[in-house]
Amino acid sequence: MTTAVAEPLAPTDPSIDPEVFPWSALGSDVVFVDLETSGGTNEVTRVIEFGAVRVRTTGEIERISSLIDPEGPITTTFVHGLEPADLEGAPTFAALWPRLVPWFKDTLIIAHKADFERSNLGRELERLGGRFGARMLCTLKVARRLHPERTGKGAHSLAGLQELYGLTPSGHEALADAESLAVLFTQWCRSEETLSQVVAEGIEPADQPWQWPEVSGAGALPMPREAPEVPPRSWGIWIRAALVILALLVLQALAWSLSTRVP
Repeated sequence: MTTAVAEPLAPTDPSIDPEVFPWSALGSDVVFVDLETSGGTNEVTRVIEFGAVRVRTTGEIERISSLIDPEGPITTTFVHGLEPADLEGAPTFAALWPRLVPWFKDTLIIAHKADFERSNLGRELERLGGRFGARMLCTLKVARRLHPERTGKGAHSLAGLQELYGLTPSGHEALADAESLAVLFTQWCRSEETLSQVVAEGIEPADQPWQWPEVSGAGALPMPREAPEVPPRSWGIWIRAALVILALLVLQALAWSLSTRVP
């Protein structure tokens, strides 16, 4: 099959439009997932942020986002900007999991570098006595097929694709990253050729059956990441602005006075 190349989005294109892409063609709800982790070896790294966008076959869109208490140190603040203080009061993965279950049952999980999400979610579920068994589609692999002309480090990274398609950089914020994946997927699958190629070659069956950990109750409430505070303008800026305006008014008055003076 000839590799199709997706055209970059126009800046005015809609984000996730059910009128643009027939989501029902995938046969199940689609969940775009992104994680941030605490770092360290595979044995100790923990999920510290979960973000997901769910697009139902009807086109309805749902979102969920939460910081997660890793119950241990964080060594990757330089990647995602999250520090231990940011996670104070956040639920643990075990406490949040009952609320996440509906996002994984009978859905197709789409992630960028899906092996990362599979392995990290798998380890979290193993700690709860379960096993991760979702069908997945890796947008990194799709991007490499659709854009073979792009080479070099980071050419197919999410940041690189955001630049190519004119999307706002999401900066390793889980929900914003998941939103970007949904936008990219919508764009890629606009043509029947690309859709059939993505579905036929991109969906990876589960490597093991689900084993759902026992849960009780609805689970802890999510604690989304807070938007960064915009620092207030200092009084000095306002004073300087006022002085500039006053000077302009003085100059204007002086010019008027000179123009009306009789020689």
